[in-house]
Amino acid sequence: MTAVDISKYLGRKTIFVGRLNCGKTRRTAKILEALAKAGFSRRITVLDLAPETVRGAGGKLARPDGDIAYLTAAIAAPRLTAKTEQEANALALANARAIDALITRAFELNRPILVINDATLYLQASPGDRLIDLIGRASTVVANAYRGTDFPDSELTAGERRRTRRLLRAFDKVVEKF
Repeated sequence: MTAVDISKYLGRKTIFVGRLNCGKTRRTAKILEALAKAGFSRRITVLDLAPETVRGAGGKLARPDGDIAYLTAAIAAPRLTAKTEQEANALALANARAIDALITRAFELNRPILVINDATLYLQASPGDRLIDLIGRASTVVANAYRGTDFPDSELTAGERRRTRRLLRAFDKVVEKF
């Protein structure tokens, strides 16, 4: 494993975007681990918004050792598990409500380093304003988000794409992972 140069991320806001299974979560996990090993654990909040792995997609971050504030909830994968568009929309709305509670907790913790796994799950049923505000308050952000064509067009997918474009403007560096 190649060592991660955390100086590339400290004081910046970086997001990795790409298709399913292109390495976004693995890269984010390596950076999180490097930050923890460098002694930043007590300054880190992790928002793990990913569902458990479903059909090879998704998956939570491995939680490194240290006093990291690790916030997660039971999150569904609407497009991979729902049988109808209405069911997918209902799952996405339930996800957004659960994630709103996590964001509230992250605001309370007010730690300067924010790591976000799978930001787009929130954007499926939320405009994303609270998440963008949280990103703006952190001095260092490392995040990942889905952007691709793996899913059929739907209202949920179209909204997620639109809101993801807006989210990306909150970052200094967008790294495309085909």
